[in-house]
Amino acid sequence: MEMKALEDVFLHEIAELYDVEQQLIKALPKMAKAANSSTLKGAFETHYKQTQRHAERLEKVFKALGRDATPKDSDPITDIIKQGETVMSMKAGEPEVLDAALIAIAQKAEHYEIASYGSARSHANTLGYSKISDVLSDTLEEEEQTDALLTQIATKKVNLDAAKAPFARARTAPRYGDSAGGSFGMGSLLAGLLIGGAVALLYAPKPGDKMRRDLRDAADDLKHKSDEWRNSAEDLIERGKQTINEQRNRFART
Repeated sequence: MEMKALEDVFLHEIAELYDVEQQLIKALPKMAKAANSSTLKGAFETHYKQTQRHAERLEKVFKALGRDATPKDSDPITDIIKQGETVMSMKAGEPEVLDAALIAIAQKAEHYEIASYGSARSHANTLGYSKISDVLSDTLEEEEQTDALLTQIATKKVNLDAAKAPFARARTAPRYGDSAGGSFGMGSLLAGLLIGGAVALLYAPKPGDKMRRDLRDAADDLKHKSDEWRNSAEDLIERGKQTINEQRNRFART
């Protein structure tokens, strides 16, 4: 591949995108067949038809440039499709979890296409290929719509169902709200502090009245501190929930 002019870069981008579309034309029907959710299956089938049109548009771009429609190997898409084939070969998996994995694979491909079409369109504009730029814009818009649809399917249904799958207990750490975490640990800590403080005062060599006052003061002090700790813990938990939700949304978009 020569890199003597921006046209060289642009032609390479178009040729690689043509290979991307050809590979996805073969992969999408398999993904639609493997999908368990009817909504996801329909999304893959619809995008398969769009992908056929995308390849036809690129053929028109080649023709407008006076070039033969020749694909250039796109290794990133090849690797992504291989990941999808590996996922689809796992027959014993939970249906909901398989769908979540298929969406993640499909969105990897969508994000690569969005980046590639965006760059190609920018270069077409710079080179003065306004009509070609319009063609690429149409495809880019459809890729972005498909990505948004997959995100919606994942966040509204598929990912939620996958999180409830029977084997979700295989996780290595408790999730927020699990009985093993949160308030139980804080309650145990406060109880330990109260008992420890009381024992220490009981063993201290002091008169009865003095000891009772110290115990009462210590209890009041610990109660005040426990209120502070509880408020801090609630604040930390709330911030933790926000962080978890942000991460979930971020992963759902990838």
